[in-house]
Amino acid sequence: MNNASARSKKVLEKQRLAGEVSRLAKSRVEALLKGVGVYQAASYRRDLPEAPAVWRRGTARLLDYSAAARADNGTAARPCPPVPILFIPSLINRYYVLDLQPKRSLLRFLAQAGAMPLVIDWDAPGPLERGYACADYVTDHLAAALRFVRETTGQPPVLAGYCMGGILALALAALFPHQARGLALFATPWDFHSADMRAPRLNPAALARARQWLSEMDSLPAAQVQALFSLMDPWLFQEKFQRLSTLTPGSAAFESFMALERWVNDGVPLAKRVAEDCLIRFGQENLLARGQWKVDGQRIIPQRIRMPVFVAAPRKDNVVPPGCALPLHRLLPHSALCEPSGGHVGMIVGRKARAELWQPFARWLSLQRSI
Repeated sequence: MNNASARSKKVLEKQRLAGEVSRLAKSRVEALLKGVGVYQAASYRRDLPEAPAVWRRGTARLLDYSAAARADNGTAARPCPPVPILFIPSLINRYYVLDLQPKRSLLRFLAQAGAMPLVIDWDAPGPLERGYACADYVTDHLAAALRFVRETTGQPPVLAGYCMGGILALALAALFPHQARGLALFATPWDFHSADMRAPRLNPAALARARQWLSEMDSLPAAQVQALFSLMDPWLFQEKFQRLSTLTPGSAAFESFMALERWVNDGVPLAKRVAEDCLIRFGQENLLARGQWKVDGQRIIPQRIRMPVFVAAPRKDNVVPPGCALPLHRLLPHSALCEPSGGHVGMIVGRKARAELWQPFARWLSLQRSI
């Protein structure tokens, strides 16, 4: 083969490859746009009955899921008194990922198993909360909610925190060690400088700009919070809406997708000082892992917490990867570890959630009845 023929063959091969890439890109964009269109046109509404609110402070409410279970199943005698569980969700997303659909509800599962789950519904910050940092939520709202649960049930509850809510639950346990019987931490971040963290580390100049950006806000809007999370896995948006384009409207898979995606996009703004805690003091300065975070003048040191602890650290978590969450298991003296195979949200509502998280937590919880 002469040189001219070889060059011609290479040109044709490049053209063929370019055509294949172009066709693949076009098909993916079309699938993405179709999925987004399906999502926008869908009329999905979450229609689960809401549990009754039994306590309020500011914009926060405490919802009693044991009452919801009684309404669903009657008041049949139970083999032992229910264990109260005070669930503390993240301040970033709404609580109802813990009660997403009838068969994807950790809260209803626990209530039907005989426990007494109560969950904080934070809602958006109001006049009382707008000046709050994370520590203020602990010393004000959560301390008051803990007192209420103790007084109304006559029992010390298990404190259970999900994601950022786990940070608040751990601080509450540290401040009131004799007011709780145990602590459960679901995908709770601790070491924000772990090697597997996807969030970028900022140089001094970028950190100064981030501080300035936050200082000019009254609160961090939910859309901007969601955009920051998207940067941690930028291809996820494309992948999930391409998948939606393949689902049959009205199918179980379609309804599950819509339920979760509506929750993802139903966030609330963060009070400015809470945003500064999450993005700067925790995320960049690593205050938690350094033992420098103070609540009510007390440094929050996991090694000092002597109560039983259940730590769930999912293996495929891209938001709170294992390297960020597992230090808590090593630091807490009386910690039991659960490692679900799913991700940050899949651990709670995925197909394997019941077997890999709900049931192990219920078994651990049964051991706390006699404490």
